[in-house]
Parts: sequence; C-alpha cells; structure tokens
Amino acid sequence: MKRLSLIAALFLFQIINCYSQIDTIFIFDLIEQQYHYEIRTYDNSINANQSTSSNEGSLGNASIMPEEVPLNNLIAGTQFTNFFNADSLFEFNSYPARTTVKIEYYCGNQICYSSFIGTLVGPNKVLTMLSLSFETNVTSFDSAFVKIPSSNLNEKYRVNKIIHRNDVDSSLNYFTVLELDEPIGNELGWLGIAIINDYETRLDKLYYKFSYPDSLTYNDLPANGDTLKFNYGKMDTCSRLYLYLFEGDINTGGVHGGSMFYKENNTYSIIGISTWRSGYIHSIFSRSDYFLFKEIIESNVLNTINNGKCNDEITIFPNPTSGTLNISPPSCKSLIEYEISNYMGQILIRDYVKTKDITTLNLNDYDPGIYFISMQDENSNKSIQKFIITD
Repeated sequence: MKRLSLIAALFLFQIINCYSQIDTIFIFDLIEQQYHYEIRTYDNSINANQSTSSNEGSLGNASIMPEEVPLNNLIAGTQFTNFFNADSLFEFNSYPARTTVKIEYYCGNQICYSSFIGTLVGPNKVLTMLSLSFETNVTSFDSAFVKIPSSNLNEKYRVNKIIHRNDVDSSLNYFTVLELDEPIGNELGWLGIAIINDYETRLDKLYYKFSYPDSLTYNDLPANGDTLKFNYGKMDTCSRLYLYLFEGDINTGGVHGGSMFYKENNTYSIIGISTWRSGYIHSIFSRSDYFLFKEIIESNVLNTINNGKCNDEITIFPNPTSGTLNISPPSCKSLIEYEISNYMGQILIRDYVKTKDITTLNLNDYDPGIYFISMQDENSNKSIQKFIITD
C-alpha cells in the first residue's frame, strides 16, 4: 500500500513539474540581520498577458494622466519626453505620483546608498532594484527606509526585509522587493506588475515614469534628488529582456529601480524598472520573474486591503516538498493549532503556529508520500490540506 501511495505521489509530482518550475528567493531580514531563503514554485504554462491589481488608496485624489503621445519637449529622435517637474502637472500627494518613493540604505548611522527609488506594489511592498558592487553586500546594510513624495521628505518608513531572486555578490542588477513595517499603501495606493508577451504590444503602450534624478543630461532642470520628476511617451524598441529608447541617458543617478508603467482600464501596471543608472533602459519581467514576484507581492496584499479585513487562508509551501514545509498563517488570527498526519491517519506532529510568523518544519526524516496538515484557529474553524514529500 505504501509503495502504491509513493508511486501515486511521484506521478502527481511529475504532472505538477511539467507545468511549473522551482525557484529560490533570498530574504535578508534587516531587523534580525539574518539571511534565509525560501523555495517557490511558479507556473510556467501561462502565456497570456497578465497583471496584478492596482489600488488608488484610501486618500483618493487620483490625477488625470496624459493619454496621447507627446509632441513637445521630446528627447531627440524619440517619442518620449525629457524630464520635467512633476508638480507642473500633478500634485505631489496625488495618485499614482505618490506611489514613487525614495530609498535610503544605512551602513551604521550613515547613508551609504540614497540614489535608489521604488514603487509601491502592495500595502507594504516596494518594487525596486538591487545594484551592488563586488565590495558591497546587502548584509552590510544596518537599516533602510523609504520616503514618500510629499512636502515633508523627512517622513520615512522602515524596511523590514529585502527580498530578491539571485545572489547579490556581483555588480548585476536584480528585481527586488522591500517589505515595510507599515502598510502605507492602504492610504497611498499601489501599482500592479505586468507581463506582456508580445513585443509589438509592448511598444504600442504609452508609458509613464516618475523619478527623483540627481543629475540630468537632456535639460537643465534642478536635479537634487529630492524633486519629483515626470516624463512619458512611447518607447522605441524592446528585446526579450529590455525596453528602451534608441537614444537614452545612461548616466542618470536617482532613477535606479524606477518603474515604467502604463494605464489600461483604469489600472496602472509596471512592465519594468530602470537599471544600470539609466533613465531609459528598463529590465522587463520575464514569465518566471512575473510569477515569482507576483507571489511575493500578493502574499500580504489580501491580508491588508478591504478596510482591514484579512484573508482567512492558511498557506503551505512548497508543495510538493523535498523535506521543508513552510506554514504561513493569516494576520488576523492569534493562534493556529496544526497536526500533520500520514495517509494512514497517524498523527506525526502536533504544535502551534503564531500569527504573522512563517513556521518552517523539517520533514527530512519522513518517507516520501502523501501527507495531510489539519489546522484549527482560536474560533475552532478547521481546514485540511494535502501535501507531498518527494525524495
């Protein structure tokens, strides 16, 4: 019987593996000053264009964005404008302008990196990039903060975690998500992220970009890194990895991690972020990028929107697992009791998991096969989920 169960489990795993891939995210906890990683499974079978949700926040005050290709103030030979001061067209505290935040990384009590920007993509998530030299590692940061685009740039919010996909011991650039200790996006709003598979469709979009450049090449506007700038238009060319202008500024500080986004059906979606100190070369999401970061971004969104109502779902991952199982409880429950049993109903583990903490279980001592985890909250609500342990 056990052999048949194992064969069935492995067969199911093969089916799942045909349509998904395993990836790893790295998480640096700035509070604990510790690194850990998590295995994630992303769907690799969906080819249609997709985007996550956007939200203008409880403050309202959404701006009317330009909807026509610009004719004036263009970068030579392009359909994209030069930078201009955002307050000439928008209020600083309007949506989506206010979703663009400044980022400061501290080494000790001193700012060691400050020319990075990011975009709110969830109540407590900021999409940006990680660009570090061979001499610098993310573990050298003692703290990090984001500042919102208001008249008071001293208003800042602590970053709890830096979440990225790859190792950071090189000079390459990576999509990165910062997790904040406060859900400021509930008030300020956030943008979605998107994947567009068709190259011509990418070029057909009208794109917008907010940033805090500290240097400008194409005009003489003040660029002190504290003044919100805006430019927009159509990009000229794209590849599988990049969206860019034929003539682009490649040395503009203060635009690192800035988002290129578009509007569709009143939804703002990010297609890529600026990289390599460039205002006009944007790394765009691949399928694996999109599905991986979609999961990271949405992991807390459902728990924090809808007027504070939380999602009751208890999440376990990865499934199938080769020996490590993570339990992520909903934020509105105070205590979760769980039991793990085998296919014969024998209880192997019984314990509690606390709210907001991801509990990691080591199951390496258990045989491959099908198992069940049953969970009960303080209100006696019960749920059962099946998972598979592979070799």
